[in-house]
Amino acid sequence: KDIKEPKRSFILSLLKDFTRLEADLEKLSTAQEYIINPNNPTEQIVLPIHKVIHDKQAQKNDIATKILRSLDTETTEESPLLKALARFE
Repeated sequence: KDIKEPKRSFILSLLKDFTRLEADLEKLSTAQEYIINPNNPTEQIVLPIHKVIHDKQAQKNDIATKILRSLDTETTEESPLLKALARFE
C-alpha cells in the first residue's frame, strides 16, 4: 500500500503473471517429462513437456527477481511478500 503509481501497477501485473505461472506449473507437476527407451533401458528420452516446464519455471523466477528488485527500493523492513518471493530465487 505504500508503493506509488506506476510502480504499484507494474508490480501487481507481475504478481498476476507470477501466480498464473505458478498455477500452470502446479498442473504440469504430474506430467511425465522423460520416458525410458524400450530398446536401451539406460537411455532416457526427453519429452517436449520438459522444455515447457523449464521455460515456465525460468519465467516465474525472472518475475520474482523483478518484483524483489522493484520492492527493494520501496521499503526498509522485510515484508511478508518479500519473504515469500525470496523462496523462489
